[in-house]
Amino acid sequence: MKGIDEAVEIFVWAPPGVTDSLSVGAPPPAADEPALAPAPLPLPVPVVQPYQAAVTTLPSIVVLAFDNMSGDPVAGALADGIVEEITATLSRIRDLTVIARNSAYAYKGRAVDVRTVSRELGVRYVLEGSLRKAGDRVRVNAQLVDATTGAHLWADSYDGVVDNIFDFEDQIAERVAGAVNPSIRAAEIALARRKRPENLAAYDLVLRAMPHLWAHRRDDNAEAIRLLGRAIELDPDYGRASAVAAWARAQHIVYNWTTDFATERTIAQGLVDKAGQLSQDDPTALTALATAVMLLFADLDRAQYFIDRALTLDSNHAWAWTRRGFLNVYRGNAAVAVPAFERAIRLSPLDPFSFNCYVGLGLASFVAGRPEEAVKWTQRAMLEKTGMTWAYRDLAVFLAHAGEIDGAREALTRLTDSMPYLSIETVEQSLEFMEPNLLARYIQGLRMAGLRES
Repeated sequence: MKGIDEAVEIFVWAPPGVTDSLSVGAPPPAADEPALAPAPLPLPVPVVQPYQAAVTTLPSIVVLAFDNMSGDPVAGALADGIVEEITATLSRIRDLTVIARNSAYAYKGRAVDVRTVSRELGVRYVLEGSLRKAGDRVRVNAQLVDATTGAHLWADSYDGVVDNIFDFEDQIAERVAGAVNPSIRAAEIALARRKRPENLAAYDLVLRAMPHLWAHRRDDNAEAIRLLGRAIELDPDYGRASAVAAWARAQHIVYNWTTDFATERTIAQGLVDKAGQLSQDDPTALTALATAVMLLFADLDRAQYFIDRALTLDSNHAWAWTRRGFLNVYRGNAAVAVPAFERAIRLSPLDPFSFNCYVGLGLASFVAGRPEEAVKWTQRAMLEKTGMTWAYRDLAVFLAHAGEIDGAREALTRLTDSMPYLSIETVEQSLEFMEPNLLARYIQGLRMAGLRES
C-alpha cells in the first residue's frame, strides 16, 4: 500500500445484499430498470484469515506493547514511549528485521500466545515486557522469547527515576537493544548448528564461523577461515563473509599462529578489497574490515573510517565500540580507549566476545603506566576465555613491567610451549600497528621475560 512499508492485513467486505444481486464492481440498476437476476461473482469472496507473513532471511523481531502494571495513564504513556524507542533503536541494527510499531500495537491489551504472533507476523523473536510506576520511581521488565518454541532467551529489569522522561526512554532503549542483539545472535548460531551442514547457506556458514573466530584459539580460527571460505564460494558477493574472513586472517598474524605473514596478508588484501565494495551499509562487516586493516596493514586511518561508519549506522554496535577502543589503544590514547571498552561492556554484557574488552582494558592500563592493573584485566579475560593461550604474551609483558619477573617468565614459558618458533622478531612483525613507543615498551617486557631475539 502506498506510503506503508510493512505488511498490511487485508479484508474483503460488501454491504448486505449487494453480493446477492450484483457482480463485484458492477454499477447498481437505475430506478426505472427491472431488477436483474442474481449474477455470479467473478471470483469467490474469500474467508477472512489473518495475514500469514513470510519469514525473512535475517533474524526477525517484534517489540510488543509493554503492560502497564500501575493503572496510571502516565505510566501507560511512558511504557508506549519506551517501546517506540526500543523499536526505533533495534531498527537501526542491520542484523535484524524489525516489525513496525503499528503492526505490533495490534496486539496491545490482548492475551495472545507468542507463537500466534510469530505465525501472523512472520517473526522468530518477540520482545515483551511490563512497566510499574510508584511516584517518580519506575521499574521496567523485559524478556526475549523465541516465539517458534516459546523458549525464554534473555530477561532483565531496569530501575530508574523519571526526572526526564525522554532521557529515561533513550537509556532503556539503549540497554535493551545492546542486550537483545547478542542474545539473538547466539540463538541464530545455535539454530545454524542444528541444520545439516550440506544445506547451509552462506549466512548460516558465517554464523557458524563466529564462535570459532571469538574463541581466540589457533585451531578454532583455522576452522573459522574454512567455514568463511565455503560461504564465499556459495555467495561471492556476500560482503560480510569476506570481511570476517579478512578479520580471521588478521588474527592468525597478530596472535602469532603463523610465521608466513606475507601469504596471509596477500590473501586478506583481496578479501578486504572485495568486502570494502560490498559492505558500506553493514555495521558488522564494517567492524570486521576495521579490525582487518588495523591489524594486517597498520592502516589506522582507514580503520577509523570503517568504525565511524559502523557506529553511524548502529550506535549500539558493541563490537564496533570494542574496536574503537583498540584503535585508540594502539595509538597510545588510553583516556579515549577506556570509555569505548566500558560502553561496549555496558551495551552487550552477555556478548560472548565481551572478554575481548577486558583484553583491551589490560592494554589500556599498560599504556597508562599501570602494569599491575593491566595484569588483573588480562587475568580476568583469560578466566572468561579458557584456552586462550596467546594472552600469555600480554601477561608476560605486564608482569615483567610490574617487577614480577618470575611470573613473567612462567607466562612466557606457557606461551612458547605452544609456539616454540616465537621470537622478538616475529612479535615485532605481528604488532606493527602499535604506536612506536608502545611497541618498544611491549617488546622490552618480552625481553625482560626472556624471549629470544630471533
